[in-house]
Amino acid sequence: MLIKIIIAPFLINVFFVLNINSTYLKKPSSQTFDHKMELNNYPRIEIYSEVNKSEQNAGNDKWVSSDNKVIHGGKRDYNLYIKRQTYLMNEKQKAMLLNTSLNWLPYFGIKKDNITLKQYFDAITNTNRSILYKLLPENLNFLLLQKEIDKNYLYYNTMHVYENASVHNMVVVWLDENTWFIDNLYYSSNDALKEYTKEGKEDIIAKGSFKDFLNLSSIFQYKLTEGFSNLKYRRQTPTIPLEEIVLGISLSPGMPNTISYDIKVMGDRTVISSNIKLKNKIDTHKLTTLLLKAKSFDWQSKYANDLTPFAHDKQILTISVWVNGILYRVSNPYQDKDSSFIEFVKMVEQELFSIK
Repeated sequence: MLIKIIIAPFLINVFFVLNINSTYLKKPSSQTFDHKMELNNYPRIEIYSEVNKSEQNAGNDKWVSSDNKVIHGGKRDYNLYIKRQTYLMNEKQKAMLLNTSLNWLPYFGIKKDNITLKQYFDAITNTNRSILYKLLPENLNFLLLQKEIDKNYLYYNTMHVYENASVHNMVVVWLDENTWFIDNLYYSSNDALKEYTKEGKEDIIAKGSFKDFLNLSSIFQYKLTEGFSNLKYRRQTPTIPLEEIVLGISLSPGMPNTISYDIKVMGDRTVISSNIKLKNKIDTHKLTTLLLKAKSFDWQSKYANDLTPFAHDKQILTISVWVNGILYRVSNPYQDKDSSFIEFVKMVEQELFSIK
């Protein structure tokens, strides 16, 4: 990994959006459930998608037609956000959900039996990794070959093609906070999960494009390989490195009895404070949101490649952020005159300090 250490003389504006515009979704149900039973936080289904929240006429050319109607044309401005729809379940629904059939997708050059969602969860929670290994392809060579020779590659119903095709959403089933399944990756529910998405909650969790969100989402990037090196290959654009530092804040030691700290976040959400791995991890969406914010800065051309010289007993605050394959380290960020960047630094500090 490349590392650049810089001082921030100037950054462009950035703002933070998290858990706003919360509304409730209601759809007619084709299946009867006992909604008097208590809903649990897990299992749950979450659906992520991209929404454009720009003004309808923003950035458009417009003219008046012969019948005095205003006609809009030209290129529309885009103001993209990531929407999450969340559906909780009761115990009766949970039993039915785990029995959902998952069909093996035909894009990997090998045939495998269909399984149930319960079988998948049993495999990924088993300490014997060979059980999960048998549920997956030996490699992705066949899929990658189809990209070169099959004109229908862009229409494959697997999220593996997200870099080239228009993937509209990501459906995630959470068994608990550490165990999840992503639909239409290696296996598909064939829309059977829709039966459980009749009534839920909707919120905006981040600002950015859906493709950038997938590139920076640890829960998605991990499931592409399930942790197996034989399923890894070089992506077209940099994706969050799960085993490397992607975010950090540190204050160097100063005079005796002064406070110093060094907090690092890895791409897999692991948090290390003063070389000690913390019990809790950073929230996956908060990490992704902060990394999406970081993409708003023109890191490569806006900053001078300067290193703050060491001074005895002088403390130096440094923020570290991974952007497009490079870990940037910005010294003395609060000296920047851009209030929006200072606010960003505060958000990073606040989030990292809250993890115990």
